[in-house]
Amino acid sequence: MARTVGALWQVAAVANWSSIPLLGSISAPTLVVCGEYDRIVPPTNSHLLAARIPNAVISVVPAGHDLQRPDVANPVAMRVLRFLDGPVAEDVAVDDDAGLSPCW
Repeated sequence: MARTVGALWQVAAVANWSSIPLLGSISAPTLVVCGEYDRIVPPTNSHLLAARIPNAVISVVPAGHDLQRPDVANPVAMRVLRFLDGPVAEDVAVDDDAGLSPCW
């Protein structure tokens, strides 16, 4: 059983921690995927992540928070595969067929 004080410290740590200052140091190719209608983690959060990670690419899926649902998982997997296959051109449109868009 967790001690009350320890549990409170853990909640405080999670509530106050942010990775935002570290995002600029990511050098690996990065794909940020989010659901357009996500009410739990709004797409604004994903756009913020992608904007702060150098050369990140964002893919907004016309779905909610549950991207693992069978009807959504396949299109998400295709976007991930396309990203892994190679770089996304800088002139890719936000609404291209794969939903990939470079972030600057």
